[in-house]
Amino acid sequence: MLLAAAMLALSPGMLQAAQLDAAARGRALRLSGHPADAIPLLQAAAREHPEDADVLLDLGLAYSVAGRLAEAEQTLDAAAQLAPAYPDLQVARARLAYFRQDFAEAQMRLSPVLAAHHENPEARELAMQIARARADGATPWRLDASYSAARLSRGLPGDRDAVVALGRSFAGGRAASVMVERLRRLGLDDTYGELQVASRRGYLVLGGASRPHFRPRWTVRGGVTGLARPLDRRWALQFGAELTWSRYPVGDVRAISPTVTLSAGEALSLNARWINLVDERNDYRSGYALRGAWRAARRLRLQAGWADAPESSDGVTQPVRTASLGAAFELDRKTTLRLDGAHEHRRAYDRDELGLSVMHRF
Repeated sequence: MLLAAAMLALSPGMLQAAQLDAAARGRALRLSGHPADAIPLLQAAAREHPEDADVLLDLGLAYSVAGRLAEAEQTLDAAAQLAPAYPDLQVARARLAYFRQDFAEAQMRLSPVLAAHHENPEARELAMQIARARADGATPWRLDASYSAARLSRGLPGDRDAVVALGRSFAGGRAASVMVERLRRLGLDDTYGELQVASRRGYLVLGGASRPHFRPRWTVRGGVTGLARPLDRRWALQFGAELTWSRYPVGDVRAISPTVTLSAGEALSLNARWINLVDERNDYRSGYALRGAWRAARRLRLQAGWADAPESSDGVTQPVRTASLGAAFELDRKTTLRLDGAHEHRRAYDRDELGLSVMHRF
């Protein structure tokens, strides 16, 4: 009984020491270049000490180095609420912006630290890294161009689709873009345009065409994206939703699509979308779309998808089953080449599409 009482008396202290040891070991692993091994230890320490800004800082830095940037942002934001003037935390948030290649935001976050703590070695080193990245050429602009051709069954004329988009990113994760599309389908032509503004948490799109046959006369589309929620040492879960209201020549189509994404950093992601639509006849329709993306090599990213969902095209909303494959190869840090293929099954015909696109940052 005396032995049991002694163990009970010592157990709180032993538990606290184990928790502190987990934080110390996690920090040591992070500093030694093993962020993936550090994350579960630091997650455990953060659960036990949610008010410890140092533990959250270490966890946020480990997420950043591991490429889990959404989780890093969420963790560092929580730490900033506890210690908003902590210089190491300010440097960590600047480094996160640097990892995103948002050099303007990185410099903005780092400037107060340099002004107040000019000799801070981490801040000075990061400032030099930002300067070198800018000297190598910051790339706020992005140009996308694509061309695709499709063959239709039953002797129908093929499709042609050309798209050009120009976008620009700004500090704080904001971006804006404009897109123009020229579509030829079933012997008829559409010219369609879109304007999009976006942030890290959502986006808004306005689009339309003057005399459309297949594209909407006007459309309003908006989406929101929640924070990524870590599930374990590798996987994170993220929820979102998109709402659309479009006016086609045959009538209005309204849709809401909840989404869920399961991801392992930048290496692998799985996305599921539930599509709920009220068509031009005011009938409810639903479907789903699944997509997976895998970074097979440092410069190569592969993608596959399957969808069984209603689509408003050919002058009517109809069910379409689509299987797709894609590959994107980074020629260099500014230019990416992409090849995509898809097979669609519709009520009236089957459609096989092949597309080539190039994205260039400047």
